[in-house]
Amino acid sequence: EGSDLTRDFVQTADEADPDRPVATDNATASMGAFRLVKALIVEWLKDVVASEDEQADLLLVEAYRWLSSSASLLYEPALHRHVHALMVKVWMQLLAEMRTLGAKIIFANFSKITIATDKVEVRAASAYVDALLDAVLKKPLFGWLKLEPETFYSSLLILDGANFGGIKHEMPAEMEEAEAIR
Repeated sequence: EGSDLTRDFVQTADEADPDRPVATDNATASMGAFRLVKALIVEWLKDVVASEDEQADLLLVEAYRWLSSSASLLYEPALHRHVHALMVKVWMQLLAEMRTLGAKIIFANFSKITIATDKVEVRAASAYVDALLDAVLKKPLFGWLKLEPETFYSSLLILDGANFGGIKHEMPAEMEEAEAIR
């Protein structure tokens, strides 16, 4: 199986097709590496989904770090640029889908999306966010993402991801637990 994955990547002079164009730039040259990395990631994902393989899950979690860190042996600038460009493309489609579903996006980066719900009650805001995430995650492109509400604020003032302030509220699940204790 491993040799099948490398067949796309490694080609000896005897196997070379004379009619096949020779890679003349880094982007073209990295496509074989991209196909190999993609095949590895697909196999790891299958292992996680089929058998909840913890090792495969760990490999998936660390894959982007290995591709993006110049200290890593898997680092190749053209490959990293290609993978990052694909990430940006999916991220932009995610934001567009959320906007299509009526979300007002206040701030977004790869690790956090802040939306305005215009809801007065935290429970109503939570229900809105849950419905939005359910609709987004039903799309095949986004079904593998893990999106979870982290914090609810009211009267939020925001300059950027690090400079913001507001009244922080308990998560609805925490509110229910507190009410159950009373």
